[in-house]
Amino acid sequence: MDYYHVLVIILSSLLALILLAGSISAFIFIKILKDIKNITEKASQAADNIEHAAELFKKTSGVAAVTKVLGNAISMFKERNSKEKD
Repeated sequence: MDYYHVLVIILSSLLALILLAGSISAFIFIKILKDIKNITEKASQAADNIEHAAELFKKTSGVAAVTKVLGNAISMFKERNSKEKD
C-alpha cells in the first residue's frame, strides 16, 4: 500500500464526515425554519385578534361602555374575593 492509497482513504473518510455533518446541519436548519414559521403565524393571529379587539373598543367607545366594563370587572373581583373568604 503506497501513500496514494492512504491519502485516498483519509480524504474519502474526511469527505464522508463532512457530508454527514452537513446533512445533519441542514436537517436542523430546516426544523428551525419550520418552528420560526409556526411562531410567526401565531404572532400574526395574535395581532389580528388584538386589532379586532381594538376595532370593537373603537365602535363601543363611550362613557357607558367604559362604565359597563369597569362595573363588570369590579363585580368579578368582588365575587372572587367572596369565594376566597369562604
